[in-house]
Amino acid sequence: MKIMLVCAEPAGSFGGVQSYARNLRRGLVQMHHRAMLVIPGTGYEQGVTVIPHGEFLRERTWSRLLREHRPDLVHLVDWQSQIHLHHVFSGLPYVTSVFGTELLGIPRSPERQDRLLRALMSSIRIIAISKYTARLLHNTLGISRCHVAYPGIDVARFSTPQRRFPGPSAVTVARLVPRKGQDMVIRAWPQVMKEFPGAIYVIVGAGPDEARLRAEAKKVNARVRFEGAVPHSNLAESYDMGQIYVMPCRQEGDSVEGFGLTFIEAGARGLAVVGGRHGGAEEAVVHEKSGYLVQPSDPQEIAQCIIRLLGDGRLRESLGEYGRARAKREFNLAVSAIRAYSGLLR
Repeated sequence: MKIMLVCAEPAGSFGGVQSYARNLRRGLVQMHHRAMLVIPGTGYEQGVTVIPHGEFLRERTWSRLLREHRPDLVHLVDWQSQIHLHHVFSGLPYVTSVFGTELLGIPRSPERQDRLLRALMSSIRIIAISKYTARLLHNTLGISRCHVAYPGIDVARFSTPQRRFPGPSAVTVARLVPRKGQDMVIRAWPQVMKEFPGAIYVIVGAGPDEARLRAEAKKVNARVRFEGAVPHSNLAESYDMGQIYVMPCRQEGDSVEGFGLTFIEAGARGLAVVGGRHGGAEEAVVHEKSGYLVQPSDPQEIAQCIIRLLGDGRLRESLGEYGRARAKREFNLAVSAIRAYSGLLR
């Protein structure tokens, strides 16, 4: 079966939405379907069609692509492709995905609400990446007809950890934006350092919040190392910079964690995880089995959880092994594709 996935996130961004689309394509290929991903930008990638930015939203571009590839099914992955391109595929069956953050800004934009509503309601399936996102969809647009399907990862890529950081340490691999919660870990870190004087908090990623986070680390005299952005090819190894994974995510304005695939990646790497008790993270983290959920705005609780994990190697190992087995069993690429497209493939 021929499936065309369309994502408006540009080539090279490797954000959460584009990673989701790439992983779905790879899962479909593993199942012996012919799947292609179409994104805007420049460059070349196998299995990915890259369209120049100025051409991506033009109808003639899609008329040509549809003539050339004749897909049996189209997947409009993100809200931008759904709003701007859904009418192009009106004669074809298409599915859509919803993530969470794009739904929260809807009430302030009636036009966007109307266009997104039409795009979603015309699709043969709306895929929500979590139960939390499904609830958001119902609360914002009144849509209850959706199919919950958790995203997946390339488990094999994450399953062979290198040597861990030798001392007490925690790592966050995420964009530097407030909802990811790096600021709360920094505020918690002086308390961690009282128990483990050499403990280091490693932040991997880039984003607009970097200057504020650096200032916060200096203010509280926390031992924090900023690694910056890493190439996508080195993403898995980034998790080896800490003995545990910490991301106490929260809602920040219209920005939420629809699921939190990074917790699955960390688990596949054998790390115990600490997540915020909010949004889709409550589904990505199995409390007291793959890790712990904490109040994301409480540095004291975050510190106590980190201290407990850093002080108990057997507990870390037990939680990490559960996360590794769960990732392999429930979040591999083929399983995630089957979840998303069940009943639609032939």
